[in-house]
Amino acid sequence: MSQTDILYVSSAPENSFLAELSSGECSVRTVTSIDEAKQILARPNLPVMVIDGTPLALEFCDCLKETRPDCLASLIALVSDSRVKARLLENGVNPGLMLSPPFDAATLRSRLSACLDAGRLRMELAAYALDLEKNNDRMSHLLGMKDRFLSLATHDLRTPLTTMKLVGEMIEKQLVESSPPGIKRMLDILARNIAKIEVKVDELLLIARMDMEVSPLELQEINVNEIALDVIKIFFPGAISRGVELDAVFGGVARIQADARCLDQLMCELIASSLERLDTGDHVEVRISTEGEGVRISVTDDGPPMREGQAEQLMEGLLNESPTRQTRVSLYTAHVIAQRHGGRLEITSSESKGTTFSVWMPQQAATGESA
Repeated sequence: MSQTDILYVSSAPENSFLAELSSGECSVRTVTSIDEAKQILARPNLPVMVIDGTPLALEFCDCLKETRPDCLASLIALVSDSRVKARLLENGVNPGLMLSPPFDAATLRSRLSACLDAGRLRMELAAYALDLEKNNDRMSHLLGMKDRFLSLATHDLRTPLTTMKLVGEMIEKQLVESSPPGIKRMLDILARNIAKIEVKVDELLLIARMDMEVSPLELQEINVNEIALDVIKIFFPGAISRGVELDAVFGGVARIQADARCLDQLMCELIASSLERLDTGDHVEVRISTEGEGVRISVTDDGPPMREGQAEQLMEGLLNESPTRQTRVSLYTAHVIAQRHGGRLEITSSESKGTTFSVWMPQQAATGESA
């Protein structure tokens, strides 16, 4: 064989041992210096190792214990001194592989054969494990691509659906009794089908939310005000058509380390959650402000307040990670995004101050993940 099958470590190798070790088709290498032995230990796959009771062999055994303790159980020791045996046993050498003089040639060959078979099996398993790791990496990459597509596609579907729903409701309110009945029927069909699609999109959003918990964040420095402006532009036409005033208040430059895609989605979910509960003449304010060592993103509306205890029940459902009918999928998604960045979602509602969905995000994402 081209590679070394047996490694004989000794400062004074005996020819009789070498003769027995070299019998058959095995390749034997004799090592007589500790530096050479340490170089061999750096290899991923080691041959069967045989030592004797010489000082070099014992030093090699000590090195083996520190660097490759998994190989001690298959180390063959040709020793006769009881003190050397005790030292090898303390290091973890298999007592069944300690051979004392007179060394029986048949026993030595039997031990070598068993160790060689075990070594080859170990190498095959290592190669199999490497292939499995490569396949797992590829599968993880493909799953990550699927997760990103699912999240982006669902998010892109949700925004136009919200606008379509708002426009449809506005047209329906402006219809007079004398309008052709066919138009009213078509609007009813449109509303029903939009509602069906919304249910499916919400289900996909929930699946995307689950995937977000395991997919890595792509962290970068982000100007939160710029993200907020982009998101408001998406919702502005729908809000105007519905007669809802939508504006923004920025308290200076607000920058954080975050995943831009996730932050965009978080703001969309907060604004959508607020708009869907409002009527003509209501007002929504998006406010970005610095708070402590982070940034607060607040969406406040002056629509009907939640009933007593509803905000607390909603938050309890979110924090227990058990979505219910009360727990809107959009708020649940916002909660998960905030939590993954080390932030938190808060919900407050009162007759005097309206309803506020807000998220506090730290300037440095406390996730332990790297971009």
